[in-house]
Amino acid sequence: MYYIFPSQEHIFPEILLSHMLLIELFVSLCC
Repeated sequence: MYYIFPSQEHIFPEILLSHMLLIELFVSLCC
C-alpha cells in the first residue's frame, strides 16, 4: 500500500498525535 502525500514532513506529527490519542483512549479504557 503506497500513499502519496504532498508534504511528507507534515505527516509524521499527525501520526504521532493520532498514536498519542489512541494511547490515551487505551489507558482511559484500561484504568
